[in-house]
Amino acid sequence: MMLRLTMQHVASLALISATSAAAAEHAAIAPYLADDVSSVVYLDLAKFNLPAIAAEMERLKLIPDNHLESSKKETIVIQGIYDQLPTLGARRAYLLVRASDIFQGGPVLIVEVAEEGQSQAVADWLKSWVAEAQMLGDVAAYLPKECEAHGKVVVGAASLERIKAIVVSRDDSPRPEALAALTAASDADAGWVAFGDADSRRVVREMFPQLPAPFMEIDGKLLADGLKWIGVTCQLPPEPRLSVTFEAAAPETAATLSQAIEKAVELAKAFLMKEMIDGPPAHQARAKT
Repeated sequence: MMLRLTMQHVASLALISATSAAAAEHAAIAPYLADDVSSVVYLDLAKFNLPAIAAEMERLKLIPDNHLESSKKETIVIQGIYDQLPTLGARRAYLLVRASDIFQGGPVLIVEVAEEGQSQAVADWLKSWVAEAQMLGDVAAYLPKECEAHGKVVVGAASLERIKAIVVSRDDSPRPEALAALTAASDADAGWVAFGDADSRRVVREMFPQLPAPFMEIDGKLLADGLKWIGVTCQLPPEPRLSVTFEAAAPETAATLSQAIEKAVELAKAFLMKEMIDGPPAHQARAKT
């Protein structure tokens, strides 16, 4: 199925009902959404199908022909290893992103399990994966190095000390705006939702660059003060779909952001049309797809 982009905005939100629904769907992660968490990356572990993703990439001409055969074999092997994780009971994975992550060894990983008794087995599996991931070079510096089971979740971080600090700082009164943002991911296979914190909003307000036309209306003040949260979510192959959802503080802000997204879609369509006509043969085939 062809990749589709859908977009909706929420100018006003029944926050209580949305928070209630999100709290039920994301109850395991809610206590970890501290005030300094600015965004969350989310993956439904049962929906991750690497061979299907590779097939979609092949359809879009993103894999060189001379690598197709080896790529198919590799994805099957990797998927076979990965399938052990949901078999052990893992349901969802969350990366909690903070501005301080760059100084603390990367983001915190939270893996939710179906039943409390399954978390230790998932933690043990992740520990073996973490050990192998250290061979990735510089990337490994920002991957969890320790994992611990805590109730219905496994917490992964750069050190046992950081895991302890994260667990101790849990709050049973979740942030309403964070849970409202996570409703954007409730029906998605994967996604990124951003709701900001005081530091990240200050940085955006002061340092966001002036965009060129036709996006000049989007500036740091609008994003920091006018955007409550935004979610970019997707359904994974074999039926991929991309969605953008956000809540604005005022209808005028919602209209400005909606128009900017629509302009971006039109520019993307124009670029693909140009590639179909003037691009190299490989680019023409990809654009048509």
